[in-house]
Amino acid sequence: MKLDKSKVEIAFSEIKNAMEGIGFKRRSQEIYTHPITKNVVGWVGLNRKVAADESLEINPVIGVRHQEVEKMVAQLSGVEFHQYIPPSISIPLGYLEKGKYAP
Repeated sequence: MKLDKSKVEIAFSEIKNAMEGIGFKRRSQEIYTHPITKNVVGWVGLNRKVAADESLEINPVIGVRHQEVEKMVAQLSGVEFHQYIPPSISIPLGYLEKGKYAP
């Protein structure tokens, strides 16, 4: 059974409504940010994949972005500063599942 693109659009529309309902700002279809302090934002990325069985998989990545640190990184790297990409530190949410990740 082929994945219906309209169902994907509906799913991401529902996600958008839920994320905005708790204070996140949509930055792209898959990235949301939420201010924590003047220079720090919470960051959620939604990686999507169509599985072999044509089901939609959404793999959340959570992170934090420190704007001043990222400005310095951009300057020292010789690249243009981007307002929300990349997070300063992030981890796929699934890695936090008990038993999956051990420091």
